[in-house]
Amino acid sequence: MERYVRLGLVLAVVLLCWPAGWAAADPAVEVAAGRQALQNGDLAGADGHFRAALAESPNHQAANFFATLTGIAMATRSPTFNSLLDRLGVDPQGRDLFNWTADLPRNHFGDVVLPGNAPGSGELIQGFIQAFFPPISAGLGRLDRIQPSFVLQLAANEWPGMEAAEVDYGDVLMLRGACLGTLAWVLSPGAYNLNVDIDKTLSDIQQEISVTPRSILRDYPNLLKLQSPQWLSYGRLLASAAIDAFVAAYQAMAAETDDQSDDLIGLDPGTDVQGVIAGAREFQMALSGPQLINNDFVLDLSQFFVDRIASLRTLLPEFTEEGPPVANSFPDPTFSGILPQLTQWDLVDAFDLMPEIDIWTNMQCGPGCTLTIQAWLGNMSFRDPVDLYLALAVPGMPGGQVLFITRSGVQPGRLDQLASWQPYAAGLRLPLGLDQAVPLLGPLPTAGLPSGWYQVYAFFAPSGHPAFIQRDLWSFISQTGFFR
Repeated sequence: MERYVRLGLVLAVVLLCWPAGWAAADPAVEVAAGRQALQNGDLAGADGHFRAALAESPNHQAANFFATLTGIAMATRSPTFNSLLDRLGVDPQGRDLFNWTADLPRNHFGDVVLPGNAPGSGELIQGFIQAFFPPISAGLGRLDRIQPSFVLQLAANEWPGMEAAEVDYGDVLMLRGACLGTLAWVLSPGAYNLNVDIDKTLSDIQQEISVTPRSILRDYPNLLKLQSPQWLSYGRLLASAAIDAFVAAYQAMAAETDDQSDDLIGLDPGTDVQGVIAGAREFQMALSGPQLINNDFVLDLSQFFVDRIASLRTLLPEFTEEGPPVANSFPDPTFSGILPQLTQWDLVDAFDLMPEIDIWTNMQCGPGCTLTIQAWLGNMSFRDPVDLYLALAVPGMPGGQVLFITRSGVQPGRLDQLASWQPYAAGLRLPLGLDQAVPLLGPLPTAGLPSGWYQVYAFFAPSGHPAFIQRDLWSFISQTGFFR
């Protein structure tokens, strides 16, 4: 009996002498201490206070908001992240997120020079996932606990470098969308092998060793091959959830009735909220099948996320040794059905792959005057023929009227009717890499032309597709002039 009495006395002394050790933390006090630590630039201290507040009150609104931010920021201090920085040769001093001064190693010319053991691009992606995905995922769970009535006043520099602002539920939803979008953005392409030796590639460029898409694909035979198909499934779900969050954020901000000038994130006056939401929903629908986007083009992202392309290399065009792609060489211009309406010539237009032409004229006058037209042709990396149209802008003729030069003579017409004219050199096809002057026309008698200055125009169009020029008449034009 006496032993139990002594034990009771010991416990009583412990409780009396160390009451703080048994007292519950006050979440409001912890949050206030965390906010002060942030203003002082103490990221680790702030994160500890916010976590302590959540340990006592898991649904504390402000604690969940701040712990999301500090938890993600603390990933910059993780062993995984800093190991990557070490291998990249980043100065170990100056890695404070709030006062970052560390830099990559550079030579005396200021060029980045990476160590030989620098991580490849694939390792960097994996390292980012290992360092940042856990805190981002945890942050999403915390943001889910925040209620629509949430409002918080941020003091100036409470998060270093930020002005005073009001944080409300729309900002929380925007943050949620950004977190989900980041996960989707990294996981989706990360499903493919993207590993390239960065330090070797950078060194080759600095030593003026040719680095082109063709050489990269040759040196890395597994590049762009699917290696983690499950990531595509995750990426699609995350992308859809991110769109839901952004839509909810726009709806929440549009419903606000107070002054939004001091909001952390606010809508610009005149923002077409319904238009933005409709556009976002169109992209969301495209994740599951063909969808018309902005009444402009059809997009089907399910071909990427669901059907899964075994290797993105199968979608690439041929490349010249110098680097540029060979026009009209895309094996599938729809990119496996992702852009089902796209054609070869849309890609020629988009990537500016039409031939280069620089023309000049020579007027020779003796007993009579004759005109000779020559051209320097470059970038003739075409797998299929193109047609060449030549036209003269005639003095005194109304705007847009020209004389079309054909093999049988010169005929009047209009530039906007170009598609109805026969090309001068149908099926013009020159060897790859041609870089020389070639005769186009002449000598052509000009006795019937009145005196004056003339402009000579040259147009290219894919063989059999003259409407291509009519659609975008002035994109692929060269001109010169002569006096008659």
